[in-house]
Amino acid sequence: MRGRLEGNTYPLIETQRLLLEGTGAAGKLDEEAVMILNHKEAIRYLVERAGA
Repeated sequence: MRGRLEGNTYPLIETQRLLLEGTGAAGKLDEEAVMILNHKEAIRYLVERAGA
């Protein structure tokens, strides 16, 4: 999951680390980490309600 369309510059490995460990990438903006985490929550929300 990457925010490429929104201009997010996190590489895949750093995105995985953020999602699994909560560790942000050095030299990246906090806004980019927040974007990724918001995407994660949006996907979780949709998946939980898919069967409703």
